[in-house]
Amino acid sequence: MGLAAASQFISRVVFVSCALSCTRHRRFREKIWIGTMKKLVKLASWVYGYFPGRKFNVLNDIPKGVMFEWINWCDNENGLFDDFPDYNYRKLQVPMLVFSFTDDWRSQVNGVAALLKHFTGACIQWYHIKPNQLQLKKIGHSGFFKPHCKTKLWTLVAGWADTMKKETMVPYFTQESLDKKTL
Repeated sequence: MGLAAASQFISRVVFVSCALSCTRHRRFREKIWIGTMKKLVKLASWVYGYFPGRKFNVLNDIPKGVMFEWINWCDNENGLFDDFPDYNYRKLQVPMLVFSFTDDWRSQVNGVAALLKHFTGACIQWYHIKPNQLQLKKIGHSGFFKPHCKTKLWTLVAGWADTMKKETMVPYFTQESLDKKTL
């Protein structure tokens, strides 16, 4: 999204656990771990001809070229925005609902903020959620998509998508906690 010219036809956007994955947004210990993982991912991709995520229970099977591009973006100072500095991100004037989670080490709050700053025309409503705020023990990076979040989060997204009207949108940026706003 944002790279394609067809982005102009998008009427609403929901981001879940999305962040700018540049290494600079990571803590030192994570930088070491990610550096090691990049080497292992490259090796596995060369051996299999693709990244066998399902075999390793990490992500899905992903084409080798896509994995190498992701790795390159992680090494850039501003991620993919260094390779595609002024595509359609700023042109998107749509309502955007964003979820990030305190127990998601892959999409940390500073990485989410760094990503969202590129969508300057969007009307962004961002929730950074602690699992215990929803009476959950864990959400993590992909927990939002698991059945235990259906009644807690999916219904919120469905309601938001139904009611959000592009015509009434006013660009703004907020980061809200569930402590401050009742869903």
